[in-house]
Amino acid sequence: MRRTNPTLTMRQRLRRLAGDARGASMVEFGLLFPILGLFLLGSIDVTMGVIARFSLEQAAQNTIEQISLGNRSRTDYAFLRARGAAIAGVPAGQVTVTQWLECRTAGGAVGGRLAITAACNNTETPARYVQVHIWKRYQPYFGYAPFSGGAQQGDGSYRVGGDAAVRVQ
Repeated sequence: MRRTNPTLTMRQRLRRLAGDARGASMVEFGLLFPILGLFLLGSIDVTMGVIARFSLEQAAQNTIEQISLGNRSRTDYAFLRARGAAIAGVPAGQVTVTQWLECRTAGGAVGGRLAITAACNNTETPARYVQVHIWKRYQPYFGYAPFSGGAQQGDGSYRVGGDAAVRVQ
């Protein structure tokens, strides 16, 4: 055990203390710990948001698969809305089913989106599509008000969504 000499002046004691590096790593760790903690908590929140988005993508894919089980030449896919809501566990108002027709010319040009019940010219090739979009709000566990972007809603949640589309003709 090291003993200090009581007759040392204050200046001599400060010189000895300045050369002592014991405990410096603990001070550095104490300064960095809050930053590392915020990084860890932020990573957890971002990961949970990505998982929520991937689960909605999976639900949209499973909803689109319902088309292959039925008649692919149908023109009414409204049943997908209720099916997608049931798969994703969200209200039906958070599921959008979009249907459209594209008429392609021989050169490959697309004339735009038309109603799925429309018809193409004899020189054009029809391509009918159905898309399912499912969304929900993701509420992070920790508030990041200073770091929030334009995607944040008024209540602090974020809107995440998943899409899937398939050509039916």
